[in-house]
Amino acid sequence: MYVGIVRSKLDQLQRCFQVQFAAGRDLRPGQLGSMIHTLSNWLSTSDNLLITIQDKIKWADTMSELDKKHKKEAEERMEEVKKTLSLKKSQTMSRQTLTFEALRRCSPNQVE
Repeated sequence: MYVGIVRSKLDQLQRCFQVQFAAGRDLRPGQLGSMIHTLSNWLSTSDNLLITIQDKIKWADTMSELDKKHKKEAEERMEEVKKTLSLKKSQTMSRQTLTFEALRRCSPNQVE
């Protein structure tokens, strides 16, 4: 079908086909330098893209850590506010109870 594309030996004892030479069909003689240049450019672009992706991953990891830290701080502040409000509520309730008890003592004729 294509003469001269493959040069080889058939080893019948080892039952194998030993390739000595194979010609690429995509490149004509003299085009190898251009292909090497194109592939080198592609490799350089791929390396730069990989570096950019790695930088973006580092940035995303940093932002994620900052977000977690901020969320934890906000939750801690919220808990502090809840405790403060709970304490104020219990103090208010205690004052109301004391006031109610004082009123009961002052008016002995009050019906319960």
